[in-house]
Amino acid sequence: MEVDTTSNNKIRKPEEISLFFDIRANGYDKHMKENIKSFDELYKLISNPITETKSEISILDLGCGTGLEVQSILDRCPNALITGIDVSEKMLSELARKHEKYLNQIKLI
Repeated sequence: MEVDTTSNNKIRKPEEISLFFDIRANGYDKHMKENIKSFDELYKLISNPITETKSEISILDLGCGTGLEVQSILDRCPNALITGIDVSEKMLSELARKHEKYLNQIKLI
């Protein structure tokens, strides 16, 4: 914590966003499932704009986190090539762990 010596007010330094999500990665999915109403339906809806296909298509997932939407995307597009980008290494590790059998189709950055 930083201290403003001119006014004796304590100033909290904001947490870096990558650290914020790194700290929460292990319990993130559980937290989301417990706190988002109709969780399963919501994540299915996220993939609805993607046309179902067996063709190989490329998908970019910005802020992919733990990959909560990955399975619904792969259900619609089983041959999709997904590039997931996130600032949190631990979130990406959790995504890789959960979707290990699809890592030949998933590139994580």
